[in-house]
Amino acid sequence: TIPASFIQHLKEIEIEHFRGQEDQFKLVEYLLENGKSLKKMTVGVVIKPWLSWSEECNRILSFRKCSKDCQVVFVRTYDWD
Repeated sequence: TIPASFIQHLKEIEIEHFRGQEDQFKLVEYLLENGKSLKKMTVGVVIKPWLSWSEECNRILSFRKCSKDCQVVFVRTYDWD
């Protein structure tokens, strides 16, 4: 676990290789709910080329954010396997 006191001071977070697993969603939710100083979160969503990624993005956007001016940015990464 990451102490909330540490999270409160982060300004920017980048998450790579997000595959939509439940523990990944919980981590993102925790960071958004506790990041008082958070200005930007970038999430690299790994998708199959033939699938939509909007479900994962919409779920993340529905999370409550502690910082009112936090911007959530999604970057699409393809999994060709």
